[in-house]
Amino acid sequence: MKKLLVSYIKEKMQIKNKPAIYLIFGLILLIKLYAQFETKYPIFKHSEIKIYRGNGALLPISVKEKSHLLKIELENHLNQNIYIDLNPDIKWNISIKGERVNYINSQGKIEIPLKSYDWGGVDITIQKKISYKFIIDLIFFTGVIVMLFLQLFNNKFIQYVSVVFTLLYLSIFIYGNWQYLNESINLDELSWRYSQSQYVMGQGSPIIIGDEQVYVLAASQYVKTGDPVSINFEHPPLGKYLYGLGLMLTDKPRLISLAFVITSLILFIWLAKIYLIKEFLIYPEVLLFISNDIFLNLAKTVMLDLPQLIFLILASISYILAVKKNKLIWFLGKKDSLGNGGIYLVLILGKIKTWWALEYQKTISFEEWNISWPLSFIAFIFSLWQSFRQKLRPNFVQLWVLGYLFILSLGAIAPNLLVIVLPFIFIESVKFLDNISQVKSKYV
Repeated sequence: MKKLLVSYIKEKMQIKNKPAIYLIFGLILLIKLYAQFETKYPIFKHSEIKIYRGNGALLPISVKEKSHLLKIELENHLNQNIYIDLNPDIKWNISIKGERVNYINSQGKIEIPLKSYDWGGVDITIQKKISYKFIIDLIFFTGVIVMLFLQLFNNKFIQYVSVVFTLLYLSIFIYGNWQYLNESINLDELSWRYSQSQYVMGQGSPIIIGDEQVYVLAASQYVKTGDPVSINFEHPPLGKYLYGLGLMLTDKPRLISLAFVITSLILFIWLAKIYLIKEFLIYPEVLLFISNDIFLNLAKTVMLDLPQLIFLILASISYILAVKKNKLIWFLGKKDSLGNGGIYLVLILGKIKTWWALEYQKTISFEEWNISWPLSFIAFIFSLWQSFRQKLRPNFVQLWVLGYLFILSLGAIAPNLLVIVLPFIFIESVKFLDNISQVKSKYV
């Protein structure tokens, strides 16, 4: 029986020499590209967009053809519903200021409850929901893992295909979100809105603004005045200085975020190259990185997570190179407020229960969640167990992931906080799976 099993495994392992497996993998990549494309283009082929107040009054909106972004100005600082004239037979993903909201089908229209802090200038993002997205992500992740197990990323053709997929995926994202990325900011208007906001006037202020607007204004003021404590002093200033330098070149801050995403990808490739023993393992790492919307979606806003990721990767590269050269290096960290470990629910399930949400939505689901998160995390746990059984000391990546997740378990909960740890989980999980495939190959 044992000989038959070994013979069967040998036979199956021979598929790496057949072009059929390349074709299947190529089809998987094309399906993933299609899913990315279909969520972006365009909502107007499904419905003519009109937005109404609860009393039936038509709201003015600013839209452009073939866009999934709606911008509306709401005057009253009240809780009420709005109605969007969308095809109710199609499933939609609707986000307000980047946060997914639940909607109700109401007499042929989409009914959305708004919260008080949604009033003012509101961005509503509407995308066609791909009901089979989970299956596509699972197939994609499985395809990458199978190719990894069969050592097929060592093939030049597969490497070229991976590079082309990465470039196409990034291009589709940029093209589909160009209106959002290319949006200009009026700093004078933003400064006035800030002066009337909760940050200056406290509770009951006529205008409520979000983090992105505060960061943009702070970034602009920092480079003009050199004073990092006048606005948003509670967050470290370096990331805002970088955005401020970018604002000296362009009035489109989200293009700066896009540049940060691309920089993060390049640095991630560098980190993988010096950390992984086998250079061809870079390709599955990049596929996992680029196919996770949590990274690309940060290009659509101005947040401080991307600069943090860039400097963390640079610090990691410096640490690894310093150890190889036997030089001392310092690494600083920061601990924040207390929490309840909910970040693990975000990592594994992509959802959490909240106390701040409205009655209609006690559980928040995050659209950035990807099946590769829990599966990679499971592989990471097995990697730790393997190191423990072999009596090996945890490596730098393992220590960083454990330490950072521990800190997050004591603090605030949001998927963007995982941006600076997911690349390291991917790296360690791919390394572990490659080790497993090598062990199995010895018995085949």
